[in-house]
Amino acid sequence: MNMTIPGARVTDVRASLPRHKTLRYGRRKPSDIRSAAIHHSATVRVSGAPEAFARYHVGTNGWPGIAYHFVIQKDGVIYWCNDPEANSYHVGNSNRHALGICLVGDFRTLQPTAAQLDAANKLIKHLQEQIPTMKQVLGNHEYPGYA
Repeated sequence: MNMTIPGARVTDVRASLPRHKTLRYGRRKPSDIRSAAIHHSATVRVSGAPEAFARYHVGTNGWPGIAYHFVIQKDGVIYWCNDPEANSYHVGNSNRHALGICLVGDFRTLQPTAAQLDAANKLIKHLQEQIPTMKQVLGNHEYPGYA
């Protein structure tokens, strides 16, 4: 997949993130993806490192790797964490059809930065061009079976 997005900074960290020693995420066809699930990291630090999220998801949750396909920092930098074909764990019963995008920050009390919103919009537009079946954009709490 081409991840050159005009006006956006994308850093590919897929090969460098912590992964489980034996477990791997299942694979899906791009045409299985129907939506983008927008998450927030629920962290209050100035930045949130995809490496820290991956360590938590692998070490604490016992998952194959980081849950998110993309992580967007407060400064708008997009980290590419998983191939879209990776059927990662981020929205319960809807994982097979959703791609996970996490914005760093705790949006229960704060708002995303303008740079994050701009990057998220550019990323989603680009992904919808690359994956035409990805028509919906929902907050993670809007998925059935997600708690």
